[in-house]
Amino acid sequence: MEAKYETQAPDLDKMMSCADGALLIGDDAMRANLRVKEEGLPYHVTDLGEVWKQFTGERMVFALWIIKKDFALEHPEEIDLLCKTLVEAKEYAAANYDGLLKKARRRSGLPMEVLEEYFQTINNDFDEGHKRALLTFYDYCYKSGLIEERVRLSVWGEEGA
Repeated sequence: MEAKYETQAPDLDKMMSCADGALLIGDDAMRANLRVKEEGLPYHVTDLGEVWKQFTGERMVFALWIIKKDFALEHPEEIDLLCKTLVEAKEYAAANYDGLLKKARRRSGLPMEVLEEYFQTINNDFDEGHKRALLTFYDYCYKSGLIEERVRLSVWGEEGA
């Protein structure tokens, strides 16, 4: 039997009323996981990051900033400013951790313990381990026929990028 995929709004009840499974991310996933635990819903929750680590031994890279290479080469000052701004935002978040937690609580409605665990878990770096993990993901995509060519990473500011 072949899987059928359907895109819908991130509403666990609605999704599960017409499907055998659902993929949720971010706050929606954390809220759904809480509901499953608190209400004893008959669902098996899988954390993709945990499963990826078990399967490959690598961490999961959940998100990337991606810019077309031609645009970056034509607008290097803007790309440098964007990179600087992202680093400053990361530093600001680290320096204002308590405020970040409170704001996340107000916006998401998630319990403080869940948010604290989340913010202790996520990592906004992109070091050699992250690159290796991402290349592992792309390698599986290539071997599975999901992409036609092996991926080579090109990171702004690194030699050869």
